[in-house]
Amino acid sequence: MGMTNFSFKVFSIFTTLFIGLSMYSCQNAKSDSSSQAQFEAEHSAKNSLDWSGKYSGELPCEGCDHLSTELSITDSQSYVLVLSKLSGEEKSLDTMVGKFEWQGNNIQLLGINDPAIAAMYKVEENRLRQLDSKGQKIEGAQADQYLLAKEGNLAVEDKRWRLVELNGKPIDGKADRHYLIFHSHLGRIEAKADCNILGFMYKIRNNDQVLLQQGFSTMMACPDDTEQDFVAAINQIDQLTTDGQTLSLQKSGANPNLKFELVQE
Repeated sequence: MGMTNFSFKVFSIFTTLFIGLSMYSCQNAKSDSSSQAQFEAEHSAKNSLDWSGKYSGELPCEGCDHLSTELSITDSQSYVLVLSKLSGEEKSLDTMVGKFEWQGNNIQLLGINDPAIAAMYKVEENRLRQLDSKGQKIEGAQADQYLLAKEGNLAVEDKRWRLVELNGKPIDGKADRHYLIFHSHLGRIEAKADCNILGFMYKIRNNDQVLLQQGFSTMMACPDDTEQDFVAAINQIDQLTTDGQTLSLQKSGANPNLKFELVQE
């Protein structure tokens, strides 16, 4: 009888330990699963990337010769999509405005009912990847062409740069009379080369590609050719290089036309 009670007690102890270990394992499994889900949520594109801004690019186009796409997305989850299409001599411009929602690392543009217009994009580092209607990556020979690059360059925009060299000639410029500023919220360059205030509309793509539109100027008479040479030089540029303290503007494959130093304010 004593042995029977002893065996029963041992059995009970092992049973209790087994149940306890099983519950602990289940709790750990749930905890690990919850931790993994939390990790994935915290490290999603929405939470870990600086994604708001304007993206642009030339995407493949079925049935047309040229398709220029601009997509702006904001922290409030609104978007503006601009499609400029060229088919032969026929041009069309479509602008769509609405809200978008997150689906993992992808965004879905809401309110787009035309199946010919892409409404899903994967958010990647400084770019958006157009996806197919099922939210899958487009494969094939043109796979890497379905990308929109984020416009702008935080290292150079919204800062004052003092002109120190023009066409290889040193300029003893002053920060208030020989300068350049990329105003990101306006998409406009403000500049001065000792005389008039100059303005140029601009876009920066892929961090170093610069696209300029014809500028404007105030109409003061200038004492020398510095401003004229400056305007001629800046109208030739299509590329920038910077280390955060210096800025060079040039035409691709050529020596810098313009060199600047950052003004510490």
